[in-house]
Amino acid sequence: MAWVFYKNFKLGQLDSAIHASAPIDFDTDTIRLMLLDDGSTIDQEDVDVADIIAGASDTEVTGTNYARKSITSVDAVLSGNNVDVNTTMSSPSFAVHASGFNNAKHAVLYKFVSADASSPVIAYNTFTSNLNNTSGSLTLQFSSSNIFTLS
Repeated sequence: MAWVFYKNFKLGQLDSAIHASAPIDFDTDTIRLMLLDDGSTIDQEDVDVADIIAGASDTEVTGTNYARKSITSVDAVLSGNNVDVNTTMSSPSFAVHASGFNNAKHAVLYKFVSADASSPVIAYNTFTSNLNNTSGSLTLQFSSSNIFTLS
């Protein structure tokens, strides 16, 4: 999986005027993941989750047990903040969602604040094929060394 950073995430890490909730601190902020379906188109200009949901073709997957997933210390430990430290995950994979969704094509990482309009997007990953999860949990694999390094 190759993660691509949203333009405004990179800018917001250097200039807090880009978004009221920037910069993102991976030590203390709540990081979540959402899945978009195969009809969605990623837009590098998106600033927050509300921008994604407002997109004409962008649709979050639905399903019996689907819910946006917070990445917690049980799943993986995110450490490092802003631009001065490598951000690493101590666990290279974690279960994302329970069963019941279809046609997931994109995963989006974002900082959860209190509402979609105040939750800035971080990065996205477009899967090579649609993911359908009819039983069990979807597990996403990350590099065991670094998700990314800002320097």
